[in-house]
Amino acid sequence: MRKIIWLLISGFVLGSGCREKPLPEEVIGNPDFFISATIENNPVDIQAGIDNYYMSTGFSKDQLDMYSFRATFTRLNCPQCPGELEVVIRDTKVRTQEKP
Repeated sequence: MRKIIWLLISGFVLGSGCREKPLPEEVIGNPDFFISATIENNPVDIQAGIDNYYMSTGFSKDQLDMYSFRATFTRLNCPQCPGELEVVIRDTKVRTQEKP
């Protein structure tokens, strides 16, 4: 009897923990990420979501155990296109076992 109860509880816990969460609804409005600058005397105005521009983010850890946080603003699916902006911020201390 205990085995049956244990199997039912285990099946319920495993089954309920593996549900796929729905994606949030698409928000249409003003972009959160944009660049307004002058580069080599040329005005540059880029907005996320316009002309296929996309902001991607991430982090990495280098050989000195320092985290680098990275944001890249570039055209989606166009690696040869010019006009990429990347911002990298390095952590202020070495973190051996911690997450950033």
